[in-house]
Amino acid sequence: MTFWRRNVSAKKQIIYAWPDNFEVEPGEWIRADLVSQLGQDVFSKEEDLENESFSFLVERRDPHGNVIKVLEDVIPSSGQAVQTAQGTPAFSVVIPVYGMHEYLRVCLHELAKTVPPGTEVVVVNDKPGEPIDWLPDGVMLVEPGTTCGFAGACNRGFEETTGRQVVFLNSDTVPRGDWLRQMRTTGRRMMAGVVGARLLYPQSEKTQHAGMFYDPDEGVFTHMHKNLPKEAMDQDEHLQAVSGACLMVDRVLFDKLGGFSTEYGRGYFEDVDLCLRAIQLGDRVAYCGSTEVLHHESISMGDKSRQEWLDQLDQAADVFRDKWPLERIEMVTHEYPAERTPRVDIVVAVHNALRQTMNCLESVLARTPDWIDWQVWVVDDYSDKFTRDTLVEFCRSNDRLRYIRNEKNLGYLPSIQKATEQSDAPWIVYLNSDVIVTDGWLAKMLNAAESDQKVAMVNPYTNNAANLSTPMPPGCGYLETDRRVDEHSELRRFDIVTPVGFCLLVEREALEECGGWDVEYYGRGYGEETDLFMRMTEAGYRSVMADDCYVLHEGGGTFSQFGDKKQFEQEGYRRFMSRWSARINPMLRVFNKQTPHQYIQPAVCGAAGVRPQVVFVFHEVTLCGGVLAVVHICNQLLEMGWDATFACTKLQESTLSRLGARFRPLVYPGQSNMVSSLRKNLRNADVVATIWVTSKDAALVCEGREDLRPAYFIQDVEYLFKFPNGIPYSSKEEVVATYDLIQRQVINSDWVQATVSEHTGRQSGHKIGIGVDPLVFYPRERGEKVRVMSHCRPSTPRRGWDFLAQVFTQLKIRYGSDVELAVYDQDPGPCPVDVNLGQLSPDQLAREMGRADIFLEGSKYQGWGMSGLEAMASGACLVTTDNMGIDNYGTDEHDCLIVSHGDVDGMLEAASGLIDSRSDRSFLQDAGRETAELFDWRYIGQEWDRWLRETR
Repeated sequence: MTFWRRNVSAKKQIIYAWPDNFEVEPGEWIRADLVSQLGQDVFSKEEDLENESFSFLVERRDPHGNVIKVLEDVIPSSGQAVQTAQGTPAFSVVIPVYGMHEYLRVCLHELAKTVPPGTEVVVVNDKPGEPIDWLPDGVMLVEPGTTCGFAGACNRGFEETTGRQVVFLNSDTVPRGDWLRQMRTTGRRMMAGVVGARLLYPQSEKTQHAGMFYDPDEGVFTHMHKNLPKEAMDQDEHLQAVSGACLMVDRVLFDKLGGFSTEYGRGYFEDVDLCLRAIQLGDRVAYCGSTEVLHHESISMGDKSRQEWLDQLDQAADVFRDKWPLERIEMVTHEYPAERTPRVDIVVAVHNALRQTMNCLESVLARTPDWIDWQVWVVDDYSDKFTRDTLVEFCRSNDRLRYIRNEKNLGYLPSIQKATEQSDAPWIVYLNSDVIVTDGWLAKMLNAAESDQKVAMVNPYTNNAANLSTPMPPGCGYLETDRRVDEHSELRRFDIVTPVGFCLLVEREALEECGGWDVEYYGRGYGEETDLFMRMTEAGYRSVMADDCYVLHEGGGTFSQFGDKKQFEQEGYRRFMSRWSARINPMLRVFNKQTPHQYIQPAVCGAAGVRPQVVFVFHEVTLCGGVLAVVHICNQLLEMGWDATFACTKLQESTLSRLGARFRPLVYPGQSNMVSSLRKNLRNADVVATIWVTSKDAALVCEGREDLRPAYFIQDVEYLFKFPNGIPYSSKEEVVATYDLIQRQVINSDWVQATVSEHTGRQSGHKIGIGVDPLVFYPRERGEKVRVMSHCRPSTPRRGWDFLAQVFTQLKIRYGSDVELAVYDQDPGPCPVDVNLGQLSPDQLAREMGRADIFLEGSKYQGWGMSGLEAMASGACLVTTDNMGIDNYGTDEHDCLIVSHGDVDGMLEAASGLIDSRSDRSFLQDAGRETAELFDWRYIGQEWDRWLRETR
């Protein structure tokens, strides 16, 4: 048994504990058997934590990779039993000062406006004769008592910092905007331990400095971009050196380098020297093109005469030439950065799920750093014809994509094995087709892989990954969640148990050494990545978390081919446990008690940051057309840079999982609580009512607040809604009264807009229609029989099932078994249907509609008529009533057939004509699909984006 205890005393130094000596902060947990040197006062018996231990081989290595010692019976956390201290700042800024304090005042003034909360600022006074006694609160002053020069002052300031990223900033600079985070983002995207900023001349704001290149002909470092427009130097780039006037360096790297070299005297060449040593050590140097830092240039040198500084420059140059002769520079910079460019193959196995696949591929193309040598292997596991044709065309349009297809459905594991055999990249990412990646994702995962030569598998954070799941904070989308994870990550790179295959970076050499994927044992898949993890663990490799990276895992796409998913998962689990249960169970118990992956959750959920900019308001949320429309709109707004979500008072988790939301909604215990909380927490937001009963909520939230703007999304004439007994859901007077409550309106159809305008006596609302996803609703393979399909909802009389049932009865009499009659949703009663599909998810509905030849829509009135548009997108001939909504997209005898509501004979003859004529069906199917493609949700999202911006 292994005992864990909490340090309840002061900070203690632990001697001879594995893997190194370290200090234990009060409140931290530590293994008791590793700290026998400590006195009993360190521990509290009441807080003992008992854990089961297990045998686990760990190699301890020196900096050169040589094995020093092999230890047994330790947890798989590579010595992270003592957790990183909480509250470590993300950034520390060190400002060396040599007189000229008026520039320092300006610099500190701008820092106060631009650095994130919690940033350490350290000022080092390198001119003892001019004391500084006026620093703002929170700024640390370091006074060495003697002049150290630039390098010495920076090193002295570094000793007082604790930030994970340390920035050395000249006192004569004026940083702008979100410069610190921009530099950190560049560092992570470019996998660079040293990052320089774009320096601009204060007067002209033209480029002063954007990194340096070594010129072998001249034998010096130079930059050819002075006085270029700043827009010309706005791209991140790997360089050989950057300016020390604004230089960010990873704390661990700076320690390894021993800081700036002080052999150059008072100044010059320290920055180039640091960059060259970093490259020599195997790291990278990058330039951040998004920053804007004004630099007065040479002011920070103080009051020395020009000749004195020229003399210093000459002396420093002599030192540099002696230390860095031409041969050494060329040896260090030869083929850099090309030799540091990782090569990665990304494998995406696909079986239908076309919309999710396209979301995945488009996000990879848009958000994977171009400087990495990567390509995507799209393995089509015998998808349907429409999916195949779409993927082939898409892959032909981009050189990064390669398409291969299985001649029959093999399953996930044989599909990724096929790509693995054809690939030769040193690193492979196995990416589920239902994952949407975020900015810089691959660089962050590679960064984690490079943190230790024994790392062979890497996972990012995500919302849906078994025991590694980290949910999005309420009100946040996946992009905002990634931003928060990136900001609050401590880069712990902790070891994980049971890596998950949704987004898994694997080193090829380790994969091959450990025998590769066990296709023979696991068949079509499931459990194979955990099996590989166990084999890699036994071989001494590590599996870690890229704890600065978050991706969205929509779920349900990759394994949709297997039918009963639960049964499929249980079979994979049974196979795995029959082989590994004795080894994995104790590992899981330790991991689940430690929950190292959850360290970031409090910071991410409690982070102050961007609040939702657009909030749609519901009461109870169910799986219905109006809710799905809002989810689609929010998803599109997220991709356009808005923070969009919805708020509600009741939402089941099972419903949320089926909505396809790329965000976490805000759920409150009641209506009054929702109103008061939104009013308290929202800033500069649009609050959108979604139905008449929420219009008062939206108005109350925004009442008296100029920064909150109410809006009203009117999707139907709601006073016409009735219960099965004919009693209206709400009175006409109540609904109509809300039309004047909020003047800023979006109305989805001509009929609804005309109705609202009639009641208000003015032209009301801005029309934005409803969309359809043509990559979800598309034609599928049809059977030999003509299939006639309809929505069956007797509980809602306006849907027209009473007269549709008569049409179905006549069709059965006329055609018998030659025609297949199918319905979905509710029980059709005595009506003679061949297939009752019951309630369907959106994906299931799309598959069934895609197999239909004809779709009958019988509603008396529709605000829009979503099912009709979905049927057209699915390639079914639409026969519909004149239900008001059809006027928004359908034209009789062009892309649909329109009859009067209740006209049994008219609908019967229209359907019969299509059943009898294949050519008429083909014409209407093609025309309907062409019309539906004009109403893509992306277009609808763009319309909402435009309207929101214009009416703010």
